[in-house]
Amino acid sequence: LFHAPPPITVNNTMGAAAAAPPPAPASDNKSGYITNQRFADLAISAESRRGVNEVLGYEFMTKVQAETLPVILQGIDVLAKAK
Repeated sequence: LFHAPPPITVNNTMGAAAAAPPPAPASDNKSGYITNQRFADLAISAESRRGVNEVLGYEFMTKVQAETLPVILQGIDVLAKAK
């Protein structure tokens, strides 16, 4: 039997293992949930980057995406809750 490692919990209200970057400029961040971290900076394929940016129209990650996607890309299961 394969036993997966225990999940990592990221809790925005209690802080995360790594400090979150400052939010994007106010003009681009009306909700306060967008960071200045770009999907283009993730270690994903060029096709995925192009799809996220050109097809879906996303450039910047939300806070929960910025905290969880790097962990997910390491192959670790994540359970996250966003507002």
